[in-house]
Amino acid sequence: MVYLIPGLGAHRLAGNELGLAELIASNGFSVVCISSTFHPEFMEHASTSDLPDYPPNGIRDLQVALTEIDRHLDTTYPHRLGARALVGYSMGAFQALFLAATEATNAWSFLKFQRYVAIDAPVRLRFAVTNLDLYYKAPLAWPNAEREADIENALLKVAGISKQSPPPRASLPFDAIESKFLIGLSFRLTLRDMIFSSQSRHNLEILQQPIRKSRRQAVYDEILTYSFRDYIDKFATPYDKTRGIDLKNEEVVTPDPLFMQGMLQFTGQLLALTDFNFENQVWQIPASDPFAQAAEITPEIITGSISTCRDEFQCIRESVDLS
Repeated sequence: MVYLIPGLGAHRLAGNELGLAELIASNGFSVVCISSTFHPEFMEHASTSDLPDYPPNGIRDLQVALTEIDRHLDTTYPHRLGARALVGYSMGAFQALFLAATEATNAWSFLKFQRYVAIDAPVRLRFAVTNLDLYYKAPLAWPNAEREADIENALLKVAGISKQSPPPRASLPFDAIESKFLIGLSFRLTLRDMIFSSQSRHNLEILQQPIRKSRRQAVYDEILTYSFRDYIDKFATPYDKTRGIDLKNEEVVTPDPLFMQGMLQFTGQLLALTDFNFENQVWQIPASDPFAQAAEITPEIITGSISTCRDEFQCIRESVDLS
């Protein structure tokens, strides 16, 4: 039995989730998809917070939801589920790694997994959302007089592709700026839905426009002016503070020693399994890779990322007593 955690704000029945689920199922596994902790469905039916906030809170809610789903399935289909595995991608991969690192200290009643798979996990959440904000602003690179027309042209391309899907492995007709903007726009709409859902249920009196489900355009327009950084500073941080969590306190945002020890041990196991070497110099980027070109990924960026991972791993190892 494989449980699948999607990326930021994704629904369990969205195309990417179903595609990955079908791929896993085609290899002989049963698959359970769950909506992202940042999707209104999860927020309104499974979250103990009024809005997505301090990541460990959302991950605990996710853990509870997975446990309840597994209990229901095990009751309905006794002795048929077999070993459990957890697969996550993007934000879901970060959450899967967090659950793996803390498994040894979890309550005995929580669901345990025999395998964890993390696909494209973000290393730093704040860095990741900052990049999403920058991607949304990518059209600022266009001349002001041409910007509106260029944005409209990018959106018309999306509309054209949605009517007739391109053949497999075909290059999409977007340049680097268009690609960044469309990625940023997609996540900005996700943020819009997150804020609207949370404020519909628990209004923090931050938004000026009335929040009505029947007439949303005005409040939607206002919400779209908020970036992910704005969301953290103006929504999540004040809300967390009312619950005794101060995100500006280093003792709060720094993982506790028990978590760090678990993460270190888990990372050490990964290194041993893959024979990974931080000094490996064989990282290559195919010159024909359109995503690498659009994302402006260079060998220097990869080398810097490896160096950062190595330094942070060494820092954690030196700060944790494994005796």
